[in-house]
Amino acid sequence: MSLIKNPFFWLYSGLYLICLVLLSNVGNYRTEEAVGVMVIFALILPSASYWLSKSATPLADLKESTGHEIAAVIFLLIVIAGYLAVGPTKINALLNVTESSPKLSALLTLVQRLVVFVLLPLILLRERFGLSLQDFGLNWSIRTWFQKKHVRILIILCIGMIALQYFIGQAAAPVRQGEFSFRQLIIGLPLTYAWLLLEVGLVEEFFFRAVVQSRVAACLKSDVSGVVIASFLFGLAHAPGLILRGGGANSPVGSHPSTWFAICFSIVVLSAAGLFLGVVWARTRNLLLVVMIHSAVDLLPKVGEFVRVWGIHQ
Repeated sequence: MSLIKNPFFWLYSGLYLICLVLLSNVGNYRTEEAVGVMVIFALILPSASYWLSKSATPLADLKESTGHEIAAVIFLLIVIAGYLAVGPTKINALLNVTESSPKLSALLTLVQRLVVFVLLPLILLRERFGLSLQDFGLNWSIRTWFQKKHVRILIILCIGMIALQYFIGQAAAPVRQGEFSFRQLIIGLPLTYAWLLLEVGLVEEFFFRAVVQSRVAACLKSDVSGVVIASFLFGLAHAPGLILRGGGANSPVGSHPSTWFAICFSIVVLSAAGLFLGVVWARTRNLLLVVMIHSAVDLLPKVGEFVRVWGIHQ
């Protein structure tokens, strides 16, 4: 099914534009900023990803899906929604982990996310529906993972996303403004990236791309539907965290966003960011590739938090 004829694309586009208009009427989120996000994340990046991956060879074919698989995916989405809403707070309280133990809290959160987003879906879909590791984009051949055309995609998109964050990303403002020493950056950047490969890249890309997007695309027999639906859910999944914890002082979300603002922001900015990752996944089926690109997207915005939590001093 082509993009123009896809009903999910038009439904998403309509919802996106409504949220875009709502955001552009909020005082701290200017119209030109909202339109800039749309142009970069919803148009330029997906188009660039499509062009870069046009001749790439997927690591695996898309295995056919059944209605029972979709029911399993919906069940997993409900579990994850519940976890994102109350899980971390409840588990930390149960284990008596407080804000005075940031390292322990970070490690515990990492383990929780790996279990909920990766281990549980992997076990359920492998045992119940016979999906192989290759169906999830997991191939143990280094030569296969790093084939020339995939490496080209990796290098160009990683450099592009880091540059984009550095020059215009609000969350990267502390790095841009020189708030960290050379020592903190030279140590913190590679360690932050390594952490993000697991805590963000693997966790989110495995579930939203290798599980949700693949199973939806297979069930509907449309990669376009898979990209659109998974990207929408990817963005929406961030809303509970924004509502409960805010985006921080350097984020356009602010520290205490309203529910509707967090939802609109998640759709306009975060779901749009998921579109280009969805395109890369659909064209390559290379989990390591999308994990590494996603981690590069979050590198500069997250390095400050990593430096603070792990005590990398000047």
